[in-house]
Amino acid sequence: MKPERRMEKNLSNRAKQIWEIVRNWEIGEVVNPLALGKALEQSQIEFIAFSCPASSKEKEDLEPNLMRSLFLERCKGEMQNLADVIMPIKPVRVTIILSDLEPRRTWGWQMPQSEITGMCRLMIEEKAMLLPPNWQVMLWSQVEARYGNNYTQLYNQVMQSAHARRLADEYRKSEIQLTRFRRSGKQEYVLGKVAQYAAEGQILRRVFPDAILVQCESNAPLVKDKMYYLLGESLPIIHPFM
Repeated sequence: MKPERRMEKNLSNRAKQIWEIVRNWEIGEVVNPLALGKALEQSQIEFIAFSCPASSKEKEDLEPNLMRSLFLERCKGEMQNLADVIMPIKPVRVTIILSDLEPRRTWGWQMPQSEITGMCRLMIEEKAMLLPPNWQVMLWSQVEARYGNNYTQLYNQVMQSAHARRLADEYRKSEIQLTRFRRSGKQEYVLGKVAQYAAEGQILRRVFPDAILVQCESNAPLVKDKMYYLLGESLPIIHPFM
């Protein structure tokens, strides 16, 4: 029996109603449906999503507007529409994670991390009240702190993995590639992205054990899903509006 069928068979009535909604919105393939079933049985449905801060392509400069961050600019309305459909059945919380460590780790910025995090924190303070009342915004650095700041250990574990290198090759050969990778042309950059996603996947699973990760990136989404569970079981991942 397929995992989705096995999960559906064991759902309570209310969880099954929510599963029907999620399945109707899904435009890819749900990752870890058995964990999704567990998440749907919680008293409150929790969705989490990454939102990368908007930045200048020419210099190290963040756009000082939370609403211009990637997920909120592209998917805020659709995310709340999905939440609105579910809320008559169960309460819904949406947690947006603002990726304050991304500029230095991935983009190679030299700006001090304290300055970047301070700018991101200010964005949240100034604009988070404009979000629906069932939404909250956290910094990724706060999430890592809850885990115990062991990101580097997880990252290094992946960097030494042969499986990670094969996944990096798959990502590099994808039809849609990251602009920054096309400029750099370095294999190690892609391997670093694999390690980043794998470490994040494990941290999310520990900090938000009953949450559902919403994936809305259009760049090689299937390959990125694999990165999240490279180090073990991942959160359930859905793709309602890529």
